[in-house]
Amino acid sequence: MAAEVSIRNVYKRYEAHTVVHGVNLDIKPGEFVVLVGPSGCGKSTMLRMIAGLEEISDGDVYIDGVRVNNLAPKDRNVAMVFQNYALYPHLNVADNISFGLRLNGAKKDVVKEAVRTASEILSLQDLLHRKPADLSGGQRQRVAMGRAIVRQPKVFLFDEPLSNLDAKLRTQMRAEIKRLHVRLGTTVAYVTHDQIEAMTLADRIVVMRDGRIEQIGAPMELFHRPANTFVAAFIGSPQMNLLPATLSIRDGAVFAVLDERNSLRLDESRLPPLTEGQEVIVGIRPEHLAIRGSDASSQVGTTQLTGEIDIVEPLGAQSILHTRLGEAAVTVMVDGLVRFDIGQPISLTIDAGHVHLFDAETQLTIPLKDAS
Repeated sequence: MAAEVSIRNVYKRYEAHTVVHGVNLDIKPGEFVVLVGPSGCGKSTMLRMIAGLEEISDGDVYIDGVRVNNLAPKDRNVAMVFQNYALYPHLNVADNISFGLRLNGAKKDVVKEAVRTASEILSLQDLLHRKPADLSGGQRQRVAMGRAIVRQPKVFLFDEPLSNLDAKLRTQMRAEIKRLHVRLGTTVAYVTHDQIEAMTLADRIVVMRDGRIEQIGAPMELFHRPANTFVAAFIGSPQMNLLPATLSIRDGAVFAVLDERNSLRLDESRLPPLTEGQEVIVGIRPEHLAIRGSDASSQVGTTQLTGEIDIVEPLGAQSILHTRLGEAAVTVMVDGLVRFDIGQPISLTIDAGHVHLFDAETQLTIPLKDAS
């Protein structure tokens, strides 16, 4: 049965150094929540405090309404899957999966049935007699997940479980973990620095920086309505272009002036009250820019920007263009079948309905009305 996890004003300090600052978070029963952020932001420390592997300096953690601050890890009814698999090299797959059950004195028939069920869920039936050294990275991670499954925990904790795998295996294991969650319905708290993992796996994403939560929300909510420039840049691949600009208001029309050659007319119907000369940051996702002459350039409300190409990254179906508009570096996602050359002058168009605005001083989003 899935459990609710409640984190209340939690701090973690190492002597005079604070790494988690008053975090509050509720994870609903059966919810898949991903904690994401750069290295050192406190996300793994948060997970280890839920598991009982790190002592909480201040605040409280509740699992199913029970305060667990002083409970040993084995008494919290959670199971953790680590980045390095943590398998016993001298034990075969079956014994690795069942180790915790046998340690707790479970009967042989219970152990056998638990191993059978977990191995079927994770397609490990043909590997039960192998040692970890004879397994691939993806197979080892499935064994680690099997060891967690047999405990029938109320909460699964994953600490960057895919970071040691190659790109193809990461994609496969993401699907495995998603299927596992759908099948078991257990509450999951999952830590990663990879925002693609976060977007594809999470019901809700918790974006952390410097031991604090920057924003919590569903993946597409964070993508379309980031709370600040940090979230805007972190969620989305390639990341959002963030361009310093100054507002100019002429006869009721509002322009974001990027440089001497490039000004972006904003959609006045979406704007809150703004002032002449206000310093802002314009956010434009690479996929919302288009090369002049495409369909986007004929739409009402588009602005043309001019610059030149610095670097071309061909990805197959798409290419990423790194361009320069004056002093600003701008990334553009384009059709991979079209050839572009370094140094080539280009004109870009942007639909004002896809523009984000942020206050230059606070870095917080300036709320805009949804484009009609």
